Amino acid sequence: MPIGGIPTEWDCRVVYYSDYLSSLEEFLEKEARILDERYDTEMQKVIESRERINCGDSTLPRQLREEESGALEHFFFGEEHKLEDIFPNILRRSFFVAIYSLIEAQLNAICHEQERSKGLQSSVEDLTEPDMGIGRARKYLANEARIRFPDSEWTKLRDYQKLRNCIVHNEGKLESGHEKHERARRYLKEQFIPHNRNHLEWKDLDDEIIFHKGFCEEVLQVSRRFFTDLFAALTNEEEGDF
Repeated sequence: MPIGGIPTEWDCRVVYYSDYLSSLEEFLEKEARILDERYDTEMQKVIESRERINCGDSTLPRQLREEESGALEHFFFGEEHKLEDIFPNILRRSFFVAIYSLIEAQLNAICHEQERSKGLQSSVEDLTEPDMGIGRARKYLANEARIRFPDSEWTKLRDYQKLRNCIVHNEGKLESGHEKHERARRYLKEQFIPHNRNHLEWKDLDDEIIFHKGFCEEVLQVSRRFFTDLFAALTNEEEGDF
């Protein structure tokens, strides 16, 4: 949220991330279209070659038959699978982890700023919490800095935390892993992913979480709304509205 009409560092970085995501999505879509055009062109050549063979053109090798079109289809199917499935999923998973890290870093930066500006005796790192990430930052801001911490979007951020941890610490697998994370994996599998089925999918055969287009964009929107409310709480406190 711009403060006093001036974009914060958070606003600028989110815009950069959003532009970056859009650029990569557009690039992959463009490459997929180019691949489709190449496939159509090569298949047309095979068809024309077959027709010439059938017409008795002895200048063409006899192997230009079904096996050639089959090999061509196999090659393009593999390339299409990479461009439409594998590469986008790697991109979106990596981007999601990056934007979550940005959220966590921003919360910790706010904690440090509150410590400095208010002369607090403890820092966020002094808190010992089972959740050493965004949960610790929330506790510090609410209990130590006495900020009216916004509940808006907080549940979603905690869900993102579970998903991020599953990806980073368990390669995104839900069927196996350390027992202490079993509850979180079960929640992702049975509730979070089905609830977000338009943007997320779990393939049980490969035990893999698939990120579809739209999920990372939604994460950016949720984080923007959350920090808009948090910056508003910080601004109101400075203006004496508490």
